[in-house]
Amino acid sequence: MVYNSIIFILASQWAQEGLIIGPIFAAVMVLVPYYLVRRWQFDFGYRQGRNLLKHLASGALQRFNEGLIVLGLIVLGGFIPKIVGLVTTLHYPSKAIAGGKPKPPVAVQDKIDQVVPFLLPVLLTALIYFLLKRFRLNPIWAIVILFAIGLTLGGLGWFAKPPVVSP
Repeated sequence: MVYNSIIFILASQWAQEGLIIGPIFAAVMVLVPYYLVRRWQFDFGYRQGRNLLKHLASGALQRFNEGLIVLGLIVLGGFIPKIVGLVTTLHYPSKAIAGGKPKPPVAVQDKIDQVVPFLLPVLLTALIYFLLKRFRLNPIWAIVILFAIGLTLGGLGWFAKPPVVSP
């Protein structure tokens, strides 16, 4: 920036005096160095681009792609509890007695949430992913299986629609 300022100050001074050397001086002193620098930058970029292609061909692109897949799966995993709603309505009897009266039954979902929150949605997603990958299951069949499991276990009263949690 300082270089350009000095060049244009000198060139404008000469141009104000009516000398043709002012614009010529400015053009030569600015355009020639810029051309040489740009030419060097182009050559450098070209060489680095070829090196980059060699580097990517060595497996770096594959590792980068795998890293992006893992990142995507982590992000998707964070959305599982929001997308997949699954809670169990199962209870088991409590054998404890408080004040001469037996305690009410214990909700299995409460105990699961205390240990690992959102375990059932994650397990269901993992089951479907396993079926899709291991048995090369068609996604339509995965939906049919989910429908059948939901209808059967919901009909038996083992699972219910999760409560709506307002933000």
